[in-house]
Formats: sequence, C-alpha cells, structure tokens
Amino acid sequence: MDVSTLSKLKHPPIVEAVVDFDCDMPQDYDLESVQSDLAAALSADYPNVEQVRRADVTLNVDDATTGVTKVLEALRFRNATKEQIVQYRASGFSFNRLKPYGSFDDYTGEIMSRWVQFVALAKPVALRTLRLRYINMVNVPLDKGAVELSRYLNCAVAVDGNDVKCGEYLSRLSVFDSKSDLSGVVVSVSQPPTATHVPVIIDIAIQTEMRCELDDYNSINFSLELLRRFKNRVFASSITDAMFSELEHVS
Repeated sequence: MDVSTLSKLKHPPIVEAVVDFDCDMPQDYDLESVQSDLAAALSADYPNVEQVRRADVTLNVDDATTGVTKVLEALRFRNATKEQIVQYRASGFSFNRLKPYGSFDDYTGEIMSRWVQFVALAKPVALRTLRLRYINMVNVPLDKGAVELSRYLNCAVAVDGNDVKCGEYLSRLSVFDSKSDLSGVVVSVSQPPTATHVPVIIDIAIQTEMRCELDDYNSINFSLELLRRFKNRVFASSITDAMFSELEHVS
C-alpha cells in the first residue's frame, strides 16, 4: 500500500503514541527524592501523578530465603483529561498521547518543551536513543464467522485446507531502514472477536541511536521526523489495500 494514502484517513487507528528519550542519568539520580519537586513543577498542566514500580526478587541459595525490593521505575504525570502523559523514568523521559489522536505535528511543540523541562529538572548526562512507538488497533472483518487475516494483513500467514482453521494470531517482526540506522520491531496480536470483527493490535516501535548534545533541538527534531516517516512506511507495509478500505470507512 502506498504510504502517501495514510494521510487521507480521517480517523487513524492509533490507540497510543509514545516518544522515548533513553538517557544516561547521574549516579545520584533518585526519583523518590525528587518526586515532590517534579509534581510541583508539572502540576499546572499535568496534575495527576502515578507511580510505576518494579519488584526485584532475590533468592539466597544457601538458606533458601527470598527477598522482594520494590523500585520506583517511573513517575507518570497525566493532564486533566488523562489523554496526555509525561513520564520521568529511571532511564530517561517519555511523552505519551492517547486517543483522540490528531497529527504528530500537533504534539511536537509540547514534546520538545517537556524535553527541555526534563533536562533542566533531571539533568541527564547524555541522550543515547530516541524511540517512536505507535500502538494501532485495526478491525479485520468476519465473513460468516470466519476471518481471512492474510487478505488484510501482509504479515499474516494464510492457513487453509486439511480441516485446519485459524485461531489466535501473534506475529513479531524485526524491521530496519536499509538507508539509515533506523530499526524497530512490529508486534501484531489478535484480540477476542466481536460479532463482526477480529480486532488486531499492530504495535510499531522504531528507534535510532543519538549522537548529539542535549540542547541540539534541530538534530532531535530531524530524528523524530525520520522515525515518523519510517513508522508510516512500516504501517503501510503491514496492511493491505483491503484493510485500508476498511479504515477509510471508520466513522
């Protein structure tokens, strides 16, 4: 499918868009100790705060004892409508946009503004990786209770004959741009069917290594645009013209 036709979609199938800035952080960087300061700094636009914790389990073989340590992985700051999230992570910064989603251009100004704020408050040492992730949901039509995934998804394998019927679907593909250092992963997974469709998540994550200063905004914006274009090419390659026709008729 021609990637240029994606711009014609009135209702893109985007559930969530995420930009990750993976950084080297100072050795003394501690989310627990700066949580109050961060909450105060972001409260005007992102008043809702959530903690994301990871449980680390240790096992002592000698005496067969275990221990669990809960580590603060990230602080999520949601705006008042809970459609937009700024994340301060142990390893960097993230910006999330949930539905309703407009255009990437609608959010680039806010992304860069919050990146500048993150640099000022968290003082990262270096920017290592920039990642763009889009989680899409497409609905594959059922025909008399059956689904023909390969008609709608290019990465689906058709299984037919010998009394074999398709069930749940899961695919994971590595992708790369032959003309640059852009690379990524596409994960497609089916969801429980409805009466008329089989919802399928197409999760696309594209990344690039960064070699610029923290305040080199031209390089960061340029890289974001490259990631965006490659993501669009990957999505266009993942669906067929039949799936695009279905998306065109979504109201």
